[in-house]
Amino acid sequence: GEIGRSDIQYRKSGGRHVIIELKRAGFITETHELYNQVQKYFRKMKQLLTGLNQSNEDFEIICIIGRDLRDWSEPSGGEDSKKTLKSVNTRVVTYNEMTGKCTSGI
Repeated sequence: GEIGRSDIQYRKSGGRHVIIELKRAGFITETHELYNQVQKYFRKMKQLLTGLNQSNEDFEIICIIGRDLRDWSEPSGGEDSKKTLKSVNTRVVTYNEMTGKCTSGI
């Protein structure tokens, strides 16, 4: 299944379920394409938690990308993107943001 792929990881941290997807460093996409993809994970996770009688438990999907999403360069593109992806419990982090957090000790 998809969860067996090496670019997708599942963790449970502090009572929260987290799905992490690593995109290739040079991969470029846009919010709409990413939304369509993570919506599948969102639905599967909802079904899984409901089946386990844990539908009240939080979960988050994190996509780690190497390049900014194409639509981020549009006026209010970043904010619109964030709102759209939040509707499916998803946030996007760039490799640069991850590296910055690691080197600053946060």
